[in-house]
Amino acid sequence: MKHKHLKKMLIIIIAILIWFSIVGIDYYRAKHELIPIFTYRTVGVTDGGSMIRYGIGYKVIHFNSTEQPTVRTDVVFKFRWFGAK
Repeated sequence: MKHKHLKKMLIIIIAILIWFSIVGIDYYRAKHELIPIFTYRTVGVTDGGSMIRYGIGYKVIHFNSTEQPTVRTDVVFKFRWFGAK
């Protein structure tokens, strides 16, 4: 019985470590203005070329807004459970 619980806990810990690795890689790439690797959906925005890329539990927004009065060309990384819409 203990062996099954240990095996389940090990699988959960490995899954969490893999998820943190995926998020860390995409975060690093987003902050260096590179395209994230582990996103599953990309949505274009009609403001001059901004892109929203969705990952598991997070999203990466590459702003490329050329509309006046705001010109924005930065990158934002948001987690879905911290107020990200």
